[in-house]
Amino acid sequence: MTHGNGARFTTTARPGTDGPVLAAAGDLDLASAPLLSRAIEQALDERPSPSVLTVDLAGVAFCDSAGLNALLTTRTRARNQSTEMRLAAPCEQVVMLLEMTGADALFPLEPAGPANSPS
Repeated sequence: MTHGNGARFTTTARPGTDGPVLAAAGDLDLASAPLLSRAIEQALDERPSPSVLTVDLAGVAFCDSAGLNALLTTRTRARNQSTEMRLAAPCEQVVMLLEMTGADALFPLEPAGPANSPS
């Protein structure tokens, strides 16, 4: 989806060593937050439910309140079905947003990207 600044937001799902990994790329804002929410919801709809879902934010350079809301809302659903939602490789701006809002206490953060599943 193309929005305001012309950046394209994408999500890509792949298997990881601890469960599915959802890689996001682009600005996470009002225009793209619904795309991330849908992608996370689809990952959570898998059966059996994953015990861990990692959202890889290495490709996200900006996140606003709508993006944060998408992460918090989907985290609630994940928690309700006993899935741990982790955030991997958030940029400095995303980390600052999480810290300023106290949301950093709600998500396990992985400073580096999540490991891929073995080949």
